[in-house]
Amino acid sequence: LFFFGVQALRNMNAESFPAVSFATATIITNYDGATASDVETKITKPIEDEIRGVNGLKDVKSTSQAGLSSITVRVDMDDPKINVAETIDEVQKAVDRVSDLPNDLKDPPKFTELKSEEFPVIEIAITGKNVNRSRDLLADHLKEDLEDNRSVKEVRLVGFKKRTFDIFIDLDKIKDSHVSILEVMAKIQSRNSNTPGGALKTSIDQNLVRVEGKVRSVKELEDVLIRSNFSGKTILLKDIAQVRDSSEEIKVLTRYNSQDSTLLIVNKKAGADTINMVNQLDEIIEGYKERNKDFDFNIYNSEGIKVKNRVEVLVSNALSGLLLVII
Repeated sequence: LFFFGVQALRNMNAESFPAVSFATATIITNYDGATASDVETKITKPIEDEIRGVNGLKDVKSTSQAGLSSITVRVDMDDPKINVAETIDEVQKAVDRVSDLPNDLKDPPKFTELKSEEFPVIEIAITGKNVNRSRDLLADHLKEDLEDNRSVKEVRLVGFKKRTFDIFIDLDKIKDSHVSILEVMAKIQSRNSNTPGGALKTSIDQNLVRVEGKVRSVKELEDVLIRSNFSGKTILLKDIAQVRDSSEEIKVLTRYNSQDSTLLIVNKKAGADTINMVNQLDEIIEGYKERNKDFDFNIYNSEGIKVKNRVEVLVSNALSGLLLVII
């Protein structure tokens, strides 16, 4: 009994919370620049109408505000005939079936099932100068390395600025060139894309062909061809507009100890061992600290420390109980 008890204790997953199904899912949709009534009409209502066709739901609650639609769906857990996992899956399929959403919607609705096992296990603040987005680029690289860990579900960046190119069109110049804004937009969209071109096969090997068209610099964007004719006259984007290398407007400002920072919030997968996962992530972070002396990496919330303390209490209680039983 003692031997098997020790083996079970060593092989047991260390987690903060037990596995509990909340039977709840959220659907979040961002629609920047839209009023609350537009969000209600164009996003919230079409998604709600599709969701309500799923059997086994307890209630559906929604909130429409300027630029954001939030829908919370709860499955009826009290009905023994309803399979919670299958119902949640049907809700996700219903969201994917919605086809009449606005064409200018940047990102599709984000479906998230709430699980007690999937929660932030470690939160990191990177501080340092963000000249030419150097801090944000470092945070993005760290995010990719952390997500390579099979225990990590996702890594969220907070206070992160995405790179953008600002195009300021001169209305007088496009009038003189007889070019419309829609034509300029269409040319930029068609130029800024990677296109697969099939494969070149030989008797020995096969090579994939792809046209790399993604814009990487201001110079490439300025040289986008807007219009040309048989006489050799061409109109480039730089002839009718000014292009600047910039970053998106940030909506959340983050600081750590009064210093500007970029935050990384790491969520774990269900069933993963919290202590082992945190130890593996600590090794990756230590490697970044050694290679990037100009930036500070601060772990301000680690679930691994809390779990270790609880495991120590569990072990001490187990030993105390064993001694009392033997006595």
